Amino acid sequence: MEIYAGDYTEIEVSLVDIDGNPLSLVGVSATYQISESIGTTPLVTKTTDDDVEVITDVKGNTRLKIKLYSTDTENLEGIYYQEFEVKDADGKPYTVLAGNTLAIKPTAIKG
Repeated sequence: MEIYAGDYTEIEVSLVDIDGNPLSLVGVSATYQISESIGTTPLVTKTTDDDVEVITDVKGNTRLKIKLYSTDTENLEGIYYQEFEVKDADGKPYTVLAGNTLAIKPTAIKG
């Protein structure tokens, strides 16, 4: 995934079962983090308490939307480790995204 430093970005994640059917997201909690590498202090943390929300489309399918504000990434440049964990209504954790897969590119226009 590639984004530009300082841009407002929304990342949408759909969760599906083995047959490709959307999973219910009722009662889930989620945490998304950006770090320099695995095991280092997160530079950005988003949760369902603030900037991760459950959204529903017109067909009733749900997905998770992570909001990254310009201040979250304005001073970042390079390849970053990102991880997204979802806990179901029973508190069981599922890692749905992990790895050095976030490229943040610099921009000339600031602010």
